[in-house]
Amino acid sequence: MAKRNELNAGMEIDADETFGDMTFLRMKSPKTEVDEDTGERIPVALRYVVIARKQLSEEIITVPVETPLRELVAGDKVKLVNPTTNLLGFGNGNFASSYIQVFAEDIKKLNEPTTEPVGTTNTPKDPKKNQTN
Repeated sequence: MAKRNELNAGMEIDADETFGDMTFLRMKSPKTEVDEDTGERIPVALRYVVIARKQLSEEIITVPVETPLRELVAGDKVKLVNPTTNLLGFGNGNFASSYIQVFAEDIKKLNEPTTEPVGTTNTPKDPKKNQTN
């Protein structure tokens, strides 16, 4: 079982420097906790799976459940709002591994580059229509 370092309240990171361009892949099931009074599972965080240009694996971004759910489609370019990380360590005998959790206040879709408005095309005019007889 992972043991969280109590002194580590989360390290702030520069998302652009750490991850580079990020692309949304899919949603994971929400992180839940058991309510001690009712015994029901209640969602406490949303989890987005992204792939980053500077990383070699998928990253799971955990966002508070109070943040509105973003309607993202696989392939959308996204950015993180105020990201932080926690480092978890797993021990197994003489072997240990670590895992970095990534948290953010929000995840937002980057604006698409604007294109020409609908109806304004650059198609050449028909020369026969402009001829006067």
